[in-house]
Amino acid sequence: MAPLLLLLPALLLLAAADAFPASCSNATCGVHDIHYPFRLDSASDCGYPGLVLVCENNSTLILPVKSHRYRVFSIDYGRHTVSVFDADADDGEYPVCPRLHVNLTIDYASSWLQPAPSDSNITFLYNCKKNASWSSAVELIGCQADGDKRSYVLPDGVATGAEAYEYECEEVVVAPVLGVHKARMVPGSPAPANGSVGVGDVVRAGFELMYNAHSPQCDGCERSGGWCGYRHDQMDADGMELTCFCDSGPAADRCGEGPSATPVIRLAGENYTVQSISYDSRTIILTDSDVLIGGSCPVVHHDVSFDSVWLHNTSYNDNLTFHFGCYSRDPVPPAFDKYQIDPAGDGDGASFVFTPDNHDRAQEQDLAVHCNDAVSVPVRSDVLMATNQNNFTRGGYGDVLKQGFELAWSMNNEQDG
Repeated sequence: MAPLLLLLPALLLLAAADAFPASCSNATCGVHDIHYPFRLDSASDCGYPGLVLVCENNSTLILPVKSHRYRVFSIDYGRHTVSVFDADADDGEYPVCPRLHVNLTIDYASSWLQPAPSDSNITFLYNCKKNASWSSAVELIGCQADGDKRSYVLPDGVATGAEAYEYECEEVVVAPVLGVHKARMVPGSPAPANGSVGVGDVVRAGFELMYNAHSPQCDGCERSGGWCGYRHDQMDADGMELTCFCDSGPAADRCGEGPSATPVIRLAGENYTVQSISYDSRTIILTDSDVLIGGSCPVVHHDVSFDSVWLHNTSYNDNLTFHFGCYSRDPVPPAFDKYQIDPAGDGDGASFVFTPDNHDRAQEQDLAVHCNDAVSVPVRSDVLMATNQNNFTRGGYGDVLKQGFELAWSMNNEQDG
């Protein structure tokens, strides 16, 4: 028997179930599809604890942040973003002057959510007894008046509590908005023209939050093929405990062995999920296990390394080359726009992907000197050729990565002659 065939049982790790556990099934709320790592509060416990959504009246999707309601426009599972707006702004009584009550409060050290680069801020000062003297302060028209009090919006400044006290304002609220909409804003205008928008429209157009699609707490569970979630701690009525939901049922940390487990082979310290094995042609198709849990736009973290005594690439592979952390301080030259991908990967800067034959090698070398890291990974040539190139940088490359690559094994150890 071939030496590698004797080694394969030792190299294969029985990981999590291939099927989606019933406890982690998808949900809907109106037109919204709710997928992992999000979940509805009325559904299963499968999903990240900071990404629990509420479905109101079977149609309105709400993201609670510090108990405050933010209405969900959409969730982009490929870009790992959720578009929301403050539900307080959805009051038709004062459409030009949205009456907000709380600041967006996120604990950056522990939250599953972070503001997106597309966001900016505007500041509201409500019911001020004295006229605001900031040059950028614009009085809001159409607000609920209380005597001679006035309300203002500051498109490019943030008022402190001391300043608000000086002008005797009842409340100061900082509201996140999309920067592209803020740039077109005409504060206080009931009927903006020439492509501009009013402040109420800008607030109701919302903003974006990025969600963390990879949790250190859930890493072991997801690497084993499970879906992370939290359940009530039986020993603590108010506590929650980490649970790994598997096809065979919930587990404490990771999915265990079972008849429906997926085999994984470990190469150079990294896990690769086995897609298929052909004993006739002595080939094996593998996929980086991290890619399978990375959404539609996965990030590759390492090259593919293996012992060439036993394994080698086949002629059915091509390579994709990724560059990360590029132009972190400078704008990306337009010549590279068609290669840029989302998400940005680890760290600051832009990310790019190159196929073997869609670019000038010298052009890629020019890009490389402006990047922090480069990773080259094998992919199946037939899958790459069949991919729609028009959608390649917007998630198509992820489909190619998930189809894996092919390795062949030797029947005999060549060193033994």
